[in-house]
Amino acid sequence: MRRSRTTGVTMTFAAFLMMSTTVIPVQAVERGYHVVNHLNLPGPVRWDYITSDDATGRLFIAREQEVDVVDSVTGHLLGTIPLGLVHGIALDEARHQGFISDEASHDLAVFDTTTLAIIAKVAVGEGPDAVVYDRVADTVFAIDRDSRDVTPILAASGRALAAIPLPDEPEFAVADGSGRLFINLTNKAEVAVIDTATRKLTQTWPLGPACVQATGLAIDRDGHRLFAACRNGVVQILSSEDGHAVASVPVGKFSDATVFDQATKTAFSSSGTGTLSVIAQDAAGAYAVRQTVTTPVGARTMAIDAKTHRLYLPSGVVDHVDPPAGARPYPLTVMKAGSFNVLVVAP
Repeated sequence: MRRSRTTGVTMTFAAFLMMSTTVIPVQAVERGYHVVNHLNLPGPVRWDYITSDDATGRLFIAREQEVDVVDSVTGHLLGTIPLGLVHGIALDEARHQGFISDEASHDLAVFDTTTLAIIAKVAVGEGPDAVVYDRVADTVFAIDRDSRDVTPILAASGRALAAIPLPDEPEFAVADGSGRLFINLTNKAEVAVIDTATRKLTQTWPLGPACVQATGLAIDRDGHRLFAACRNGVVQILSSEDGHAVASVPVGKFSDATVFDQATKTAFSSSGTGTLSVIAQDAAGAYAVRQTVTTPVGARTMAIDAKTHRLYLPSGVVDHVDPPAGARPYPLTVMKAGSFNVLVVAP
């Protein structure tokens, strides 16, 4: 997910801060999930994806020119992995290896998850963003935004295979564990379906006119549902079997992430406007927001620890917004120095 690298907040979101007084609609608000901690970390207030290593209780946080590795309980900084311009992080727990997309060098850095040492770099497409490891195909997929393709890398050898062309700029991706990879296509508001065995694009499914700019994507593997976040403030729910529309749920605007807790059958959407939407089905099977948790403005990305059911949202404190000036036609959101932290939300 491409962001302002000087502020940690999207430029469109900066405009929202200056002009909008919109109240986010909520279908139901209940007691349940709540903020239990803030993990304060040094360094610049910039971030992108965050990944939870549930087996070791560590967080891997993309922070512009490095990945910070943090104890998810104490907040202690355990190490850093310096690179050029980092975005996505995926883990292969069996091999104790991780993969980081580096936009600056257009490659995928392979690292040892124990020592945090980089052990290889694999050339991929232009502007690599999200990264997904599919255990079934034993393949890593680098989602290349600028070249509009996907680069498969064999996890065992690190060998890159032929890129898979896409019809639009890709954003986030998830694998279903049964041989398919789903990718949000941002501007077309569609989901691309990749066969991970043949490494071919097989279908594209529309998210419908209610979705403007598809971003985060999560999957309920048991229930065969995809949860696609859209920046205009909806989560589109569709079948992961045939792509048919199931529901459209209003959430906060400028969402960049959705995650799904398989054990509790709950989906979450984190919004840059300062809300975390908790989505679940009722007794009749209808999806709706069951709770809205207040979060810091700008806390738009997220990871979940499937063991503890805790959510982790990188955030900072907005200092001020500079209006458009000179050659810069957009507002510039400035975060307070030293305010970077990870919000911890628990049931």
